[in-house]
Amino acid sequence: MGLIFFINASTKSKPQTTNTVYSSLLDKNFYHVRDAYLVQLYGENTGMSFDLAKKQLFGADVAIKDGNLYGDELVDWSLEDYYENEEDYFLDATRHIPIDKKAIKENQFKQTIVLQDIWSHFKSEDVTNDVIENFKQGNLTQLRISYNKNYLPIKLEGFYKSGEEKGWKDLFYIDYPYENQSMFDKELDAYVKTIESQTTQESEVEDD
Repeated sequence: MGLIFFINASTKSKPQTTNTVYSSLLDKNFYHVRDAYLVQLYGENTGMSFDLAKKQLFGADVAIKDGNLYGDELVDWSLEDYYENEEDYFLDATRHIPIDKKAIKENQFKQTIVLQDIWSHFKSEDVTNDVIENFKQGNLTQLRISYNKNYLPIKLEGFYKSGEEKGWKDLFYIDYPYENQSMFDKELDAYVKTIESQTTQESEVEDD
């Protein structure tokens, strides 16, 4: 499986698409995200790359290309549900975060958000990714976002008021290695070939 750590509800939080972190990522379209916990746990995590417009992805030994899933099975899921759960693992936490470019620049390209001010609606909604669930439980109270010079997020941190995670902890690292569709598709094609090669090798071992 990929970065799935939650089950997304059928009732989704309607995204705000004007001057938010979410809208900036939609405009950029291509991004790569790593889970900071997995990086800490394993020393490195290749993460997942997304093409939001074409609903394609690759990373963590899975890929979605041209409406096909590689490296995993859908079982009871539709391909759309599978993709949305992978995408929402990071994006659900950015849908309502406003971007004030002037304030961000004045604060050395960082932004701190008190989550109660913008996420109060989540407490009554059935949305359950890890970040939002920690807020609903009252443990995660703030997010701090670092931006690049194009006002795209490059790191998300969370402030936890109790437990082993008390204090500021890194949540996600984000980068933008794909300048256009051609660059993304080239990397996606290579990744799919790697998955197909691994699958073939595993089948040959089982036949032996």
